[in-house]
Amino acid sequence: MSISEFVRSIMLFADLCPVGICIIDEKKKIHLWNRMLARWSGRSGEEMNGEHLDRIYPHLNAPSYRHRIEQVLDGGPPAIFSSQLHAPFFPCPLPDGRVRLQHTSVIRQDKSDGVLAIIIIEDITELGYEIERARSMRDQALEEVEERRKVEKALLFTNRKLNLLSGITRHDILNEVTVLLGNATFLEEMLPAGTDEKKYINTIIRSTKRIQNQISFTSDYEGLGGEEPGWFEIRDVARKAFSLIRPGNITLDIQEGCFQIFADPMLEKVFFNLFENAMRHGGGVTTITIRYDTGPDESMISVADDGVGIPASLRNTLFEKGVGNNTGLGLFLSREILLITGISIEEAGGEGEGARFLIHVPNEMVRREKRL
Repeated sequence: MSISEFVRSIMLFADLCPVGICIIDEKKKIHLWNRMLARWSGRSGEEMNGEHLDRIYPHLNAPSYRHRIEQVLDGGPPAIFSSQLHAPFFPCPLPDGRVRLQHTSVIRQDKSDGVLAIIIIEDITELGYEIERARSMRDQALEEVEERRKVEKALLFTNRKLNLLSGITRHDILNEVTVLLGNATFLEEMLPAGTDEKKYINTIIRSTKRIQNQISFTSDYEGLGGEEPGWFEIRDVARKAFSLIRPGNITLDIQEGCFQIFADPMLEKVFFNLFENAMRHGGGVTTITIRYDTGPDESMISVADDGVGIPASLRNTLFEKGVGNNTGLGLFLSREILLITGISIEEAGGEGEGARFLIHVPNEMVRREKRL
């Protein structure tokens, strides 16, 4: 399918979406500017069609934006620009003068005559200002509460409130996307096979599912700090995570004996991500081995496989956002989960010798005997 055919096929769908959608080519020429963006910006689709993105919004030529957009167009993972770390992608003030807060995703699309980047913008203004108000409450709690336990409870309450607000917003967006996806699926079933119409509706369905997956992924990061940390038996956590990846012929070899660590309840997600990476990218992994070692100041959990290992070019950036062949967020999320209780992780394997992740745990966060 060509660029023009693709744009025509999703134009109606894009105008129905409750998010802003812009499509640009490799030269950053705009091919689609949906109705929501037109409403926010005051610039019509006809006016924006054919314009160069950097000419209309010069700030997007800054390295922090330009490099990440170019990486997506060059075949890299989707880029995410959050309201907490970046200025609005397309500045669109509200009628009352406030800044419209945005969460932006940039996704690559390959077409027969070129490459496109789909820019999806969620308006999280109300959520953002609720978060700021919640943060003010947290700061006030930090100033007023002297005992550490009271401060921790106040922060936990605030975090749960932030997650609730974000969850409600995501739920509402996903409901609308589900309606669009359902109607597109019904229409696809009604159309005869082999027609252009069926081909176009299939493209709409695939694009909708990508949007759905991008929005859904944010729920994992929201879970950080949502519950109080506790003591977890590594053997139990690892075995449960291993069962969830449907390992097939892969064997899990875990050292005998009790080894508990004090961690966030999302610890299972860490092992799930490590196991899934081994299965997905390990290149014929047959065994995953978990071992423990205790030193004078810290203990270490080793999670190793017998696959092809991780390329040296990825090792220094392995735990950064957007690095990898899938979503590029699994190992970043794993590191963040562990850091909540002061635990760190590194990759120490050799290319061609299998991946080997070392989890460094301060000894005060380790128990070698079970307690009631």
